[in-house]
Amino acid sequence: MTHIQQPLGLALIFVASTSLFGQELHNNNPYCKIAFVSPPVVYFSEPAEVLTDGFAVQLTDSGGIPLEGLEVEIGVNRPTNFPGLPPDPTPPEAWGRFENSTAPSHESISVVTDALGTARSGPFTAGALGKTYGVSANVYISFYPANTLACKVVPGPSAVFYIVQAFSPPNPLAVPTTSLPTLLSLIAVTALIAARYRPSK
Repeated sequence: MTHIQQPLGLALIFVASTSLFGQELHNNNPYCKIAFVSPPVVYFSEPAEVLTDGFAVQLTDSGGIPLEGLEVEIGVNRPTNFPGLPPDPTPPEAWGRFENSTAPSHESISVVTDALGTARSGPFTAGALGKTYGVSANVYISFYPANTLACKVVPGPSAVFYIVQAFSPPNPLAVPTTSLPTLLSLIAVTALIAARYRPSK
């Protein structure tokens, strides 16, 4: 089941979460502004769960008038692999995908704003593994004639949604992992306790 910021009883928790978990609006362009239409934080509780309405943003001019016909690129924020550097170890099935995408990986989609200035990605399917990541909605200016006409200068506005794939119950056979700093701290505490209670000779 997909969880979004709806329940009033959890409103304070979710508001705090959105300020911590990476949802962002970048409105540095003086002519075009972007806003969230769909919830900026989405929780998936099952692998391959479908967010039917996907992600949606609205574009307006500096006076708040909707901008129709602008192109928005919506895509998963997946690390780029550079030559000579270790590749991203995340399995491909961990990332979500856009059902209406024509891209080979289905991890991005190009959509156009309607009369209300709204761009909608269409259905989005969660990945198969527990993970948190971002989905960006970008309005590029260069090589996009309609965007250049409306927004005039770079950079164009952008928004980042936050995706939480918190699948439960967890795999009972999975071995919990601990970060190196935490592990070193546990070793140090264990050593101190052992030294304190070591019997004297």
